[in-house]
Amino acid sequence: MKKRGLVLVVFVLGVFLGAGILGLAQSNSITISAFINRDIKMTWDGISFEAREDDGRVLSPIIYEGRTYLPAKYIADKAGVNVNWNEATKTVEFSSRRGDIPYLDSSGGSSSQTSTNEIPFRKFDLEIEDDDDDDKELDIEYEVHSSGNITAKVERENHRTLYGQDAINYLSPILKNLNINSSMPRQEIIDKVMSSFSWRGPYEEFEIEVIFFEGSSIKFEIDK
Repeated sequence: MKKRGLVLVVFVLGVFLGAGILGLAQSNSITISAFINRDIKMTWDGISFEAREDDGRVLSPIIYEGRTYLPAKYIADKAGVNVNWNEATKTVEFSSRRGDIPYLDSSGGSSSQTSTNEIPFRKFDLEIEDDDDDDKELDIEYEVHSSGNITAKVERENHRTLYGQDAINYLSPILKNLNINSSMPRQEIIDKVMSSFSWRGPYEEFEIEVIFFEGSSIKFEIDK
């Protein structure tokens, strides 16, 4: 379905597919004039994000004839869709990702949906990193807003990033059973959190911010 003023563009795939798209452009294309608008912000399920190249450069939306064009590779990734450039057939290929969510709860089984009413946290933000291992990183965002809406994200290296209901379904059984409170020593909180999210081994950074519905909170950061 097409929404006025917003289009996912295939030609922007050239930012990551490189020579293949350029070869196509030389044989069957027209030249256009467009504008990069760095003021446009993007959110996914209420969470801000930026499309970035591997070297860290931000890929801002492009404005052409009153429409906003976004980098297809990054939007597809957010939507859980695979995208590939087929040089032989000159085709941009989109395909649905199959299979279960590649995360396990603390018991080792697949995550299952749990009522969010049983979760004591109004906000739960967590980030764990191991600087000595680029493949070990965990980023959790969960918040119940005053409107009653919930925004959630689960990002783990080498796994599909989860947003919205997928993230809520994964987080609900973990957060329901995560027994921490503001009076606990930091190390006990760390141990319980790492166990709940199946984090094994050391870490270099541990950052947590928790707000409970009853009003207390936990917030600290450890950088070794």
